[in-house]
Amino acid sequence: MAKSPGKQSRLTFYPMFGNPNEFLPNVIRVLSFVNNQKSKADDIRNWLIKQFNLSDYFARNIFSVLFSSGGLVSFRNGIYELTPKGKEILETVSPDLLLEVFISRFAGIKEIIEIVNKEASIKIDSLRELWYQNMILSDSEITSWSKKTRDNQFRHRLDWLRGLNMLNIITGEVSLSDKGLRFLKFLVEKKIKSSIQRLRISHKDIEFKMKRVGEFFEFHTFNRPSVNVVLPSTADKLNKEDRQLDGLWSRHIHFSGKVHFPIEIQISGSVADAIDRLETVSQYSQKSIIVTDQEQQEKILERLKAKRSALLDKLIFIDLEDVDKLVEAATVLGSFTQKVFA
Repeated sequence: MAKSPGKQSRLTFYPMFGNPNEFLPNVIRVLSFVNNQKSKADDIRNWLIKQFNLSDYFARNIFSVLFSSGGLVSFRNGIYELTPKGKEILETVSPDLLLEVFISRFAGIKEIIEIVNKEASIKIDSLRELWYQNMILSDSEITSWSKKTRDNQFRHRLDWLRGLNMLNIITGEVSLSDKGLRFLKFLVEKKIKSSIQRLRISHKDIEFKMKRVGEFFEFHTFNRPSVNVVLPSTADKLNKEDRQLDGLWSRHIHFSGKVHFPIEIQISGSVADAIDRLETVSQYSQKSIIVTDQEQQEKILERLKAKRSALLDKLIFIDLEDVDKLVEAATVLGSFTQKVFA
């Protein structure tokens, strides 16, 4: 009865039974039944048919698309049970939470909110056409939809947004409600926070991994050291507002002093600042390492060539995707070394 979420489930959405204002209460009723009964698929389908006077086809699609592919229920040990999100929605009866789950599972819902917000007020027919054009850009499979399918899929999403009080529709004009505006602001803030968090995790993760690689080669490693650490005692030090490198490998060599390998991790941010930090310590470095992607590498090389920077002769690029390979190799070789020379 239930199909696993996939590309098709991202495109195919479905209405709930009843009018849009009854959508959320009816979702809660179904979630409550699943939670209390711990039923098999046929039991749920039969309950839907009898309770709401539905056809077998409609009952199957509602449960398969909205609840199973929608991530509200899961199948385990022969019965259906609520997912953590399903339980949370049942407990809170939150339209925002339900919509957030649907947006993460089905394409084309958030796009309606964004189009209406951009236009402020728009006719339903115009909204439908803009939405369809937007959907084609994100998934070419939609071009195979018939006009009826396209209109139905648009209407299902519009009805849900109206039923969850995100949209106002007056005499064919669609606009965001106050609740819809708040929800859109929430989505934007969540996207920004998520992006920042991913960046922080990624940057810190790479710092840690480069430290592991340096330790394998028996360097003394630093995370976020001041550039002053590399500068010799005879060089002018930077003041309290000095800058930090992302990492540093150092080793003392008898009769030669210390050798330094400063590291910069360039995922985003200012390329100029990263170059400036490495140039500041370049004279006292054996090599300088930049961990970045191909696009950033080209920008850095272009800038250094334009400056005719001496850093060019000391620069080593490590691709972001190769960091994990370096750590894996260091771990394997480290383990092997321990076994052989322990």
